[in-house]
Amino acid sequence: MKLVNRQAAVTFLQQPFVDWINTVDEQLGSTTRFTIEEANREPHVYLLEYHEEWEVNLAYVDEFKPIIFESELNAWYCDPELWPEDRSIGVIDKWLRIELHSMLIDLERGRLKKREW
Repeated sequence: MKLVNRQAAVTFLQQPFVDWINTVDEQLGSTTRFTIEEANREPHVYLLEYHEEWEVNLAYVDEFKPIIFESELNAWYCDPELWPEDRSIGVIDKWLRIELHSMLIDLERGRLKKREW
């Protein structure tokens, strides 16, 4: 086992995000309606640099919120024209809950592989 020198930012969609998904689905002619539970079945995990001071970690994730938010929007709809115009930090904080986890333990023996997203 090896401790990974990163922190995990795990995203959970909040009701305004799910409402947006359902509104866009309806506009595109879909009758599918997602619940918050369905939308959060497989939350995304973002790895960020880890800092010893927890307050620094909290401030550090704030810098990445716009990138994380656009990634979450893109996971549902790739066309930015469908995304909400207001993507301010206030909106992000209402649409996403981000949990930070600092204990990342790699149980595998093989090397960690990375690829561009």
